[in-house]
Amino acid sequence: MTGLLWVNTRNMKRYLFTILFCLFFSMPLLADNLSHWQRLAEKGSANAQFNLGAMYDSGEGVPGDAAEAAKWYHQAADQGHVNAQFNLGVMYANGEGVTENVAEAATWYRKAADQGDYRAQYNLGALYANGEGVPQSDSESYVWLNLAAMSGNKSLAIKRDRAAERLTTVELDLAKQRASKLFKEIQQQK
Repeated sequence: MTGLLWVNTRNMKRYLFTILFCLFFSMPLLADNLSHWQRLAEKGSANAQFNLGAMYDSGEGVPGDAAEAAKWYHQAADQGHVNAQFNLGVMYANGEGVTENVAEAATWYRKAADQGDYRAQYNLGALYANGEGVPQSDSESYVWLNLAAMSGNKSLAIKRDRAAERLTTVELDLAKQRASKLFKEIQQQK
């Protein structure tokens, strides 16, 4: 056996039985899950609203429906749900379930970024770098990319360092100070 997975017939039958068993019995669970999340979401639970949005976004347990996903994400995002804010930003940036509006995407990314979401911080930094939905600013781009890089992601650190190359020494120092101040504010919120 050189690197290939060996499966005998008996193990394959067990594997297929397990998959079919799980699929057969998970269908009612998905339906129950949907009604459970809908009840909680209609009562105002941001987590339930987010979960419903995710179900409609992925098509898991329900037919995929980007507009319905956006509706539920919006309700959760309005209550400060950071993942809903990020996902809603992505939907506005890509025109999925909503009319494409990069400025609106930037608004939702900013809300999530202010709560420490490194994905939103990165996306916001990219928008500032390109002047999409926000005024073009290499300094602001650096600030948000620096915050995102503080998550420990090495590829984000590389992107931050590339953004730094577009700044003068004075601009870079000011951007670093601003990023440090924002980082402290975000940490105090947690």
